[in-house]
Amino acid sequence: ELELLRNAFFTAPEDQSAWFYHRWVLAQLAPPAGGEPGADGASASWDHILRSELAMLRELREMEPEAKWPLASSAHILSLLADESGGGGDGATALTEAEAHELADALATLQRIDPARTHFYSAQ
Repeated sequence: ELELLRNAFFTAPEDQSAWFYHRWVLAQLAPPAGGEPGADGASASWDHILRSELAMLRELREMEPEAKWPLASSAHILSLLADESGGGGDGATALTEAEAHELADALATLQRIDPARTHFYSAQ
């Protein structure tokens, strides 16, 4: 599914339906909240999926720097990575300083290019 979505993103990055489906697919792949104590493999797999999707989005954003949906999805994935590391206290990977800066920049850019939703982005 993720590969099909990647093809859709690079074909028509402005098509919001693919982006909404992408968010749903990621939600289906996410490990359950609270997770099992021994589910380190699931957590590592989830981290790998998120980082792989983030790399793809960075590539797309290089080609389409002002496109809203790749930027919004990058911010969402970075937020998921930050949430993943924040709650467990089990040594999960936190956002790097560069990723935290990338998230802040993405949200600031979204506020600029999508002013109707400024308050939504500032609450992220």
